[in-house]
This record gives sequence, structure tokens and C-alpha cells, in this order.
Amino acid sequence: MSSLNHCRNIPDDADLKQMFVYNEYWDGINALLLYPHLDYTPTPKYEPGVFVNRTHSCGVMKTSVLCDTATTTTVTLDRNIGQRLNEYIKIEIFK
Repeated sequence: MSSLNHCRNIPDDADLKQMFVYNEYWDGINALLLYPHLDYTPTPKYEPGVFVNRTHSCGVMKTSVLCDTATTTTVTLDRNIGQRLNEYIKIEIFK
């Protein structure tokens, strides 16, 4: 189970090792840990990271899982979360 060190806002050592191995094994260019966030923001919050002496990288992303409460009177899950994440990743991470 992934955990985020909330005091320093970084993933724990086991998560970093897992991201590194996935990138190495699958020839990935970027591994990403995704954490839910209750406060709505139109775009996710992303903190990039790097592995020393490697061409691949890693990062931590937090995204809201609930709809924008300004557009609805009830609190519901965001049905467009996948689309929002895909657009953000294509534009901001793989630029």
C-alpha cells in the first residue's frame, strides 16, 4: 500500500523503489503515484521527481475525486476524472 509522508510531501522508500523498478523493467519514461484529494481543483497538483543517473523520472500527483461543488448542489464523484487526468498528463507531463 502506498503512503505519502505528509510532513515532507514525498512518497516513502518502498514506493520510490517500485516506481524505479517499473521504469527499468517496462522501459518507462515516467512513473506516477496518484493520490486522491478532497478539495476540487480543475487540474491535478503534480510534483515531479528524478532518479539520479537515469533517463526516466517519477512524480507524485494529487487530484480531486469529487465534482466541483460550485456546479452542483450535491457532493458526488467526478465522472470526468479520467479525462481530466489524461489531458493533464499529455499536456503537462509528456510535453
